Amino acid sequence: MDSSSPTHDNRDRGTDENDDLPEAEEFLTPDSTRRGKRKQKPSSRAAEADADVDGSENEEGTEQDNAKVKKILPTRSEVWNHFTRWPLNRNKCDCNYCKRTLSCPTTSGTTTLWSHLDICKSYGAFKDGQDPSQGQTVINRDGHLQTAKVTEVIFRAAVHQMVVIGELPLAFVESVAFRHFCDKVNLYRPPSRRTLSKDIVKMYVERKAAMREWFITSKQRVSITTDIWVCQVTGASYMVITAHYIDKSWRLKKLIIGFKSVIDHKGKTISKTLLYCLAEWGIERVFCVTVDNASANTNALGQFQSNFSIISDDSLVMNGDFMHMRCAGHIINLIVKEGMSDYADSVTAVRNAISYVRSGTTRQKSFELRVDTGRMTRGSLPLDVKTRWNSTYLMLQRALKFKGAFDRMEIEDMPYNDHFLEVENGKKGLDHQQAINGGKLRVNISEKLQLLCATSDNDLKIKAEEMFKKFDKYWDGLKNINKMLVIVSVFYPRKKMQFASMCFDDLYGEGSKTARVMQESVSSIMRDMYEEYSQRYKCVHQQSDVTNQSASQCTQEQPMGCSWSDSADDEFFGYHPVESRYNNLLNKIGVRDTDELDTYLRDKVENPQVMMGLEFDVLSWWKVNSGKYPILSEMARDLFAMQVSSVASESAFSTSGRVINSYRSCLTSYMVEVLMCSEQWLKQDIDCELKVLTNQQILAEVEFEDGLEKEFNFGNQFSTPT
Repeated sequence: MDSSSPTHDNRDRGTDENDDLPEAEEFLTPDSTRRGKRKQKPSSRAAEADADVDGSENEEGTEQDNAKVKKILPTRSEVWNHFTRWPLNRNKCDCNYCKRTLSCPTTSGTTTLWSHLDICKSYGAFKDGQDPSQGQTVINRDGHLQTAKVTEVIFRAAVHQMVVIGELPLAFVESVAFRHFCDKVNLYRPPSRRTLSKDIVKMYVERKAAMREWFITSKQRVSITTDIWVCQVTGASYMVITAHYIDKSWRLKKLIIGFKSVIDHKGKTISKTLLYCLAEWGIERVFCVTVDNASANTNALGQFQSNFSIISDDSLVMNGDFMHMRCAGHIINLIVKEGMSDYADSVTAVRNAISYVRSGTTRQKSFELRVDTGRMTRGSLPLDVKTRWNSTYLMLQRALKFKGAFDRMEIEDMPYNDHFLEVENGKKGLDHQQAINGGKLRVNISEKLQLLCATSDNDLKIKAEEMFKKFDKYWDGLKNINKMLVIVSVFYPRKKMQFASMCFDDLYGEGSKTARVMQESVSSIMRDMYEEYSQRYKCVHQQSDVTNQSASQCTQEQPMGCSWSDSADDEFFGYHPVESRYNNLLNKIGVRDTDELDTYLRDKVENPQVMMGLEFDVLSWWKVNSGKYPILSEMARDLFAMQVSSVASESAFSTSGRVINSYRSCLTSYMVEVLMCSEQWLKQDIDCELKVLTNQQILAEVEFEDGLEKEFNFGNQFSTPT
């Protein structure tokens, strides 16, 4: 090779071509076997040949009849950091980046390999990702410096997570908008829809296998929430199953473990699906199952209890007698609907009137001309969401503010009469609703309903009595409530049994027979539960105590660094004989085992005045005191993981039409489950808490958008007058 040949990356290829060969190795031409001649060495080594002793020219013409035995020497060229030779055929190698197979005969040098690196896109992407100068240094959300340029692997993983967490359609990666974005910011080419789907399923399967192995190994007890939702697009039914537990670090965890397609809402189907899902995950211990108040769920949990208890004696707590938890959110919703049932037509009329005003710019401006209270924006008249009755209250409250404008529109705007009906009835119902829900303090539902039943307003009294009947149907004070809800309040260090006793006295009268019966019932159930947990966990704690005692005895018998004279001094002063005599005395009279439950209830409650204004972290308290109450801490771990509402499952939907939307309704049930479960898992990994906007925040956002229109609408002078 000519010495003036181009170089790559400041490396002399004339030197690298044959540096993987022995110095004495011959350069043979294809026809060298016929002539028996040596090939003339390259011109790059001519200087070395001239520097040799005289007679080197004669050596070049001699023949070699006996071939030398070749030795495999380690490679010295840097190019072999990027290629891997085949073990059985050293004339072939693979690129470490694009996996392309290349020919690399030992007689041909490394020029071909260097040329491949120049055109290898995978190597170029790797080099750009490793070179900090190719990217911009930025500060991440943790406050650390990092290079903005990433590798293609990280880019594709981020795309997968974006599609799953953002609930985007799978075809989003093939859209013109996303591809334009990638080109604009100089990113890698996004994957196709099929590649994206395959990678997401692979990610789901790997994560599920790892979590399943953890459940099997740890024998973690979980609480379950489940509900059935119907897709508004296809009519398909899906059963979502969520597991809740507190890990060893005392952190509450939530995992959607199933999003199963079901053919009907019968109890047998629900029970079978729940059993299959738990078996699929290797979960063998359940504390409680929270469902809504449908009769099918009651039948389903009855079948589930009888089948699941067969797994082991430890599968259910107290034989599953308190496993069934009624969803408090559904019960409250039923009570509210009962109170609004007589005013359904009035609420519909108000909703139609607001829809009429918001349906067009002309109607909104016409309504604004009749408003006496100032400029009206779109946020002034919000529409409600039918699945959220608190938004209905806000809609009615705002409609009252503009009652005068609605009255004037009824006279001046004829089409309006077809939308707005029964204004006065709506106002009357609205007044009473405002009186019930206007307070900001948390109040007892039963107490407030009883007060409303004694009001002088006959209409309000009748409605309160109907709502109280619905309340008694499911709860009846605290008689029909799951007793675990009372017990979990006892495990709150600032309340204990004193708070439960006060509630019983308030509901049934101080010192009444019913209050005493309720207190005795809760104490009895709590004692039985403690005895059951003591039998299950005493072996573990006994082994720990035996280990500690053995270590203590070894230390006492022969302490590290203790001499014979020290032991002699102890015996001289009488220390050891006194301890031995006292231990013998304890063995005779016996030692009462420590009852953690009595000790906990006898201890004083935590002062609620300490650190006022800060939320008391009950899980951290039990984490710190788990050494003092080892058995009670295991009970607390299961009690605090219990869910009083199945809203935890519904929060993954917000509304059924939003999650099972038109994009995902055409997917298979398996793919829907993959996307739904992966979304919740990823959100938990990045500590993403669902931000629930209040009604006031929603209205503030709408008014902010109206302000943007006013600020940046430069063409107002050309707008047509109304």
